[in-house]
Amino acid sequence: WQIDATKIKNFLLINNTDSLYSFSIPVEYPKVGQNPSPARVGVVNISTAKTTWMNLTGDPTQHYIPRMEWAANNTEIILEQLNRKQNEAKVFVCNAATGFSKAIYTETDKAWIDVKARWSEDPAGWEWINGGKEFLWVSEKDGWRHIYRVGRDGKETKITKGNYDIIEMRAVDEKNDVVYFLASPNNATQQYLYKIALSGDKELELVSPALQKGTHNYNISPGALFAIHSFSTINYDYAFEWVNLSNNAPVTTNSLAAGTRNGNSPLAELFQVTTDDDITIDGWMIKPRNFDSTKKYPVLFKVYTEPASATVKDAAGSAGTDFFAGDIAGDGYIQISLDGRGTPAPKGAAWRKAIYRKVGVVNISDQAMAAKKIMNWKFVDTSRIAVWGWSGGGSTTLNLLFQYPEIYKTGIAIAPVANRLLYDNIYEERYMGLPQENQEDYVTASPLSYAKNLRGNLLVIHGTGDDNVHYQGTEMLINELVKQGKQFQLMSYPNRTHSISEGEGTTKHLSVLFTT
Repeated sequence: WQIDATKIKNFLLINNTDSLYSFSIPVEYPKVGQNPSPARVGVVNISTAKTTWMNLTGDPTQHYIPRMEWAANNTEIILEQLNRKQNEAKVFVCNAATGFSKAIYTETDKAWIDVKARWSEDPAGWEWINGGKEFLWVSEKDGWRHIYRVGRDGKETKITKGNYDIIEMRAVDEKNDVVYFLASPNNATQQYLYKIALSGDKELELVSPALQKGTHNYNISPGALFAIHSFSTINYDYAFEWVNLSNNAPVTTNSLAAGTRNGNSPLAELFQVTTDDDITIDGWMIKPRNFDSTKKYPVLFKVYTEPASATVKDAAGSAGTDFFAGDIAGDGYIQISLDGRGTPAPKGAAWRKAIYRKVGVVNISDQAMAAKKIMNWKFVDTSRIAVWGWSGGGSTTLNLLFQYPEIYKTGIAIAPVANRLLYDNIYEERYMGLPQENQEDYVTASPLSYAKNLRGNLLVIHGTGDDNVHYQGTEMLINELVKQGKQFQLMSYPNRTHSISEGEGTTKHLSVLFTT
């Protein structure tokens, strides 16, 4: 696999602190609206050192090749090609010796096509079955994320069926005609292991213990006979056991031990709230210590809201406020997080793709409308509503603070994307389309467009060496806030990247800053 980045422009990161004179660090970075790096796939003959390049259709500057592998033999390669908008996927089988390539399967979508079911998943590999005559493919083209078996002639057979999403395929046991996968048909915050016949003519079976409500995961052995089974809930840490995979029965006489409490923090509560738009949203809440329902408490919302991540899961480590240097529950704060439309929850394609070309609109509205419902709770101090987030969550924080100043009084935005036109082309164009066709959608999505509405308290935190979300956007935000006469606070960490973790004392300093 080879890319040609010669035409990709460099974004220059400026280092002012590590030498007498400043110097620049060039980063090859195709921004929104810029062509991707052309890519091609070749096979090297180790005897002759000759490379044979695969002949694919389409302009390589307008396509991606997100995954490839040997096609269940050593003479052919199978690869996936996505168009630039990422709403058409083609599967090619290529002759390794000649480079001849044939498209055997095509899928299209009105929004985008995820690679291997979820964009953040490890994209390496197909699951081959039937002696290499078929492979397993994950698609949500019927509105739900399901498993299909696809032949080399493109003929497909749906294996899973119904109004539920598979979350992730975990193993194939072709000897016993089953595929194992994670799903949660009845509760999007949880996760269980299921199995179903590869033939697609049987009902799915629950493998995880039905009475253990929460998040189950499995590290499955080769051959799909045994697994390390882990289980947790939002309030209890992971516990582990060895099991026989087919029925989840423990290999030893010891059953799954109960996990320990997550520290000494108050219990988190999972809840749902339905907005006036009839959108039912999952959330978690941690109440203050010694909670008294007759009193009123300030609320701190933790947000992300974009397709890269969900924050509300019935799993260990999901609830709480990162970086708070102290006891936030003891200090009397209610902590809440909500997952609205656009997050990768297993609630169907319509839920996840409602955000298409509406980043900064749908996700922001869902958060605000849910917050309005929460403000009706008698124990909420509506004059003290705060919000914070990092990266996409930082962008959400800015949008909420600017678009709904009557709700959110204080915000901490860490490493935010203030201008969507500045971010990388792969991520943004997948969810927003091409700016050459719909630049107004990008403007509408950008917090920069609403900075004039700031009324509350704002702290922006960013590393100047962020090679993911460039500090450039924060500088534009600073200029706009200054232009509009808006007072705010800013902490710039010189040369720190997107994690703001480099340098002695940085993490502790950030934590104390966040807290005070």
